[in-house]
This record gives sequence, C-alpha cells and structure tokens, in this order.
Amino acid sequence: MTGLEDFTEVAENHEQELQAARNSAQVELAEGINMELGDWISKFSSRFDEILIDSPSMLEDLLDKNTHTETIEEIRARIYN
Repeated sequence: MTGLEDFTEVAENHEQELQAARNSAQVELAEGINMELGDWISKFSSRFDEILIDSPSMLEDLLDKNTHTETIEEIRARIYN
C-alpha cells in the first residue's frame, strides 16, 4: 500500500467512526426521553443536524469517551430547550 492509500483508508475508517458516533448519539438521546428512534428522528433530527453543523467539533467530542457524556448533555440542552 502506498502512503496515499494508507491515508485514504484511515480517513474512511475515521469517517465511519464519526457516523457511528452520530447514530449512537441519536439512539441515546431518543432513549433518554423514552421515544422510539424513528419518532425521535422525525421530530428532532433536523435540530440535531443543525447543532452539529454549527459546532462541528461536537461530532469528534461524541466519539471521544472522555467528552461523550458532556457533549450529549450539551446537545440535549440545545435540542429540548
């Protein structure tokens, strides 16, 4: 493998990890208010996406076990308040 191929693979893996963190956060937020995931997505996913667009580092923070809980709480406050 070339350096570029290695870099591409690492970038793709990281992108998949970020997507998994995003999906897990949505599940966690839905479970936190005892709502079915599909209903939560219908009602809150647009706001969730806006928050991540406005603060892109939050997605990285969701992935990091040291900042995950704090980030979920911040997103929760922004969505539900």
